[in-house]
This record gives sequence, structure tokens and C-alpha cells, in this order.
Amino acid sequence: MSKAYATEATLVADGDGTKLYAVKWIDSEGNERNSSARGHDMKSALDTVLRQNTADKVKSVPLSVWIAGYFVVMMAFCWSILYGGLSVIGGVLGMAGLVSAGGMFIKKYFRYTE
Repeated sequence: MSKAYATEATLVADGDGTKLYAVKWIDSEGNERNSSARGHDMKSALDTVLRQNTADKVKSVPLSVWIAGYFVVMMAFCWSILYGGLSVIGGVLGMAGLVSAGGMFIKKYFRYTE
């Protein structure tokens, strides 16, 4: 998979502070797509299109899958503490894993959903 990128943007309407652009872009699978996006300038409109693509991917994963993934990480940490013995390094790494998994959950899900 390659990274999505925009190939062309055309100014459609000029409003108060924001402009409407028609954007042609290539998605990560190589398909050409057309979208319209608002932005203060062409760069912000292109960024909006690419962010919306990421948001659509994140929204396609149900909330229950995100929560289940977080609980799997948490259960692995608990299992390692109970059966692997309590060590300072293991505890610190496990807590860092839990915090980073929670941070990723918040960043990836709540950033793109209402």
C-alpha cells in the first residue's frame, strides 16, 4: 500500500474566510477519487480530504472492537503480573503499554468521531 496523495485541486467557490475546492486524489489502493473540501487555502483543503479518508477508516471499525483490543492489552498485562512474577521492569513496561494503548484509543477513535 502506498500513501494517499492529492493530484489536483481547483477553486470552486470563494467564501468568507474559507474556500471550496474540487480535489482529485489517489487513495492508498491506487484508485482515483474526486472530493470537495473547504479550507482557508489549497493546502488546508487537501489536508481535509486526506484526514476525512483516515476518519472514514477509523469509523468503519466498531467501538466494540476498539474496546475489546484495549481489554486484550490490559488482560495480557494482568496475566504477565500474575503468572510472570512482579518485576519493576515488567511493571513499568506493562503500565507504559496500557497508557499507550489508551492514548492510541483516544487519539484514533475519539479524534475522528463525534
